[in-house]
Amino acid sequence: MACSSGIGALKDNDGSIVMTDSAKAELLNEYFVSVGTTDNGVLPAIQPLASSDIFLENIDFGTDSIHKEIKHMKANGSSGPDGYLPILLKKLAPSLVTPLSLLYSSFLSVGQVPSEWKRAIITPVHKGGLASDPVNYRPISLTSVFSKLMERVINRQVLDYLKRHKLLSQW
Repeated sequence: MACSSGIGALKDNDGSIVMTDSAKAELLNEYFVSVGTTDNGVLPAIQPLASSDIFLENIDFGTDSIHKEIKHMKANGSSGPDGYLPILLKKLAPSLVTPLSLLYSSFLSVGQVPSEWKRAIITPVHKGGLASDPVNYRPISLTSVFSKLMERVINRQVLDYLKRHKLLSQW
């Protein structure tokens, strides 16, 4: 029996074979949820590594920063819930960097991003072992390429800041 999900038959906890896409999705979801943790909202106590006069002032969403991150994106990546592919950003980069710069700066100033950017398509990826065992899959999240791009700009600048102030340990 062929399935549209690309995931073959799975076995549930009772050893029963699960064949339908919806039943496989539910089984994988149950497993992924069972190994996750719930954020209790309590921040751990940490000893500051930097003096109080060292802080990250702002994130620069200039066109150069955005264009640099677009160039580093993989063109053949998957689309998220919005359906836009990374190749779109790469091909239209010269036309998109200015509007994206304005959008990202606006989102940062109000402290919010579009609710669609908080959605993801969770796709199971086989890690090895028996393909019929849900334990042998890991979830990956496919999110909006526009959200990923904004994250990459922020990530690059935060990492540069941490390196510049020697706030990363050398593990």
